Amino acid sequence: MDRPKLPPSLRHQLVEIEPSREGAVKYFPCDVVLKTGERVDCVYLISLADYLKLWRFYPDRGRDKGYLEVEDIASIADSRFRLPAKFANILHACGESGMGYIIFTVEFRTGFKQAYVTGDVGDDFVRYPDGLGKEDVVGVTPHAGRDMEHINGQKYSWCVFSE
Repeated sequence: MDRPKLPPSLRHQLVEIEPSREGAVKYFPCDVVLKTGERVDCVYLISLADYLKLWRFYPDRGRDKGYLEVEDIASIADSRFRLPAKFANILHACGESGMGYIIFTVEFRTGFKQAYVTGDVGDDFVRYPDGLGKEDVVGVTPHAGRDMEHINGQKYSWCVFSE
């Protein structure tokens, strides 16, 4: 059960995106445009080998299950909703805050702090407060923010490709 390789045009776009890492596994938090013209935000592009290291089973297929097919993608861009990789890597290294979730705070250059809660994966993607974005992030604190009003993580999809 193999997945298609990325065509050269998409591979060229993907190498421009800094992946986040969980050990040896590389995640590419992307926003994609499908060949239909539809934009899909918050998509993890990941190699089949890395997906199997992470989950130890083959990925599902079907958009209704949260999976996009390589053949349907027209273009890939760095996600506007992602945390910068150096901060996402901190969260990936810390593990869950509780059974099936991660809570963390993001600090912005303005001094504002926002708490987020995500599932055990998906901490790369956040809803930024109005007027702030990934370029404004200056730090993250894992397992913090239980005493703050939090924002739930973004809904995300997977796109698994062969190397």
